[in-house]
Amino acid sequence: MRKLFVLCLLSVLSACDIPSQQVSKVVLPEPGSEGAKMMQKYCASCHAPPSTTVHTAEEWPNVIYRMQERRRMEAYELMSDEEVAVLVGYLQRNAKG
Repeated sequence: MRKLFVLCLLSVLSACDIPSQQVSKVVLPEPGSEGAKMMQKYCASCHAPPSTTVHTAEEWPNVIYRMQERRRMEAYELMSDEEVAVLVGYLQRNAKG
């Protein structure tokens, strides 16, 4: 039982190490844009990139702030202020509603 728990735990903990190409094949709007590239680089480094329509334009800045803080806590590469601005702009252009 303990071995099964340890294997499950290792599986969960290593999920963020899966290369982004293997996490998801999400089709993003404006696929060649800098914003879409940043979604693949930063968001997909730990989970499947979300649909740009899961949040409103007003919600996206806070979501990106929280994800940046999570990246900081996990010692992942942080986005520069310029990258955050590009990503938030991209998400807001393609947001819900």
